[in-house]
Amino acid sequence: MLIDSLNTEKLLLRPLEQNDARYFLKHINKVNVYLEDDINTLEEADKRVLAMLTSIQDQDAICFSVIAKQTGEFVGACGIQTLKNDPSLYWWIKLESQKQGFGFEATEKLIEWALENVSPKLNAHVHEFNYESIQLCKKLGGKSQPLGALQRAAGIKAYVFEKTKDHT
Repeated sequence: MLIDSLNTEKLLLRPLEQNDARYFLKHINKVNVYLEDDINTLEEADKRVLAMLTSIQDQDAICFSVIAKQTGEFVGACGIQTLKNDPSLYWWIKLESQKQGFGFEATEKLIEWALENVSPKLNAHVHEFNYESIQLCKKLGGKSQPLGALQRAAGIKAYVFEKTKDHT
């Protein structure tokens, strides 16, 4: 799925590019403690971004870099993974840019676009200790869902939030 940039009042959500790996290297380990493995070198960041770009090419993901319009600065990333099977939202905002509404604004726009263009139902799997993201999901109108049996058996401790297109 070829996608254009999305605009909000304060943000530009533009398609992920390979050169965004340098931002991932600099910021992601500080904010995303739930990654399977840290990104410690530019080579590891390049591989992670290349894997994301491959998922986009395989039409199984949509990935955006979040850019502050006022400064042109990279402030985070958001997107949807597993498009082919149960689309799941993700987002992260670098530490220096948190508490400014960027996560809400980016995720709200992503959800609005995705409910119209991707799927009438979206999920976000949020770890139980990620209080800010749980609050964000609630603020965006997501409904908490119980974990599935496979997730519980695997020892995953997370909340699943579901957002469905309003058909009114």
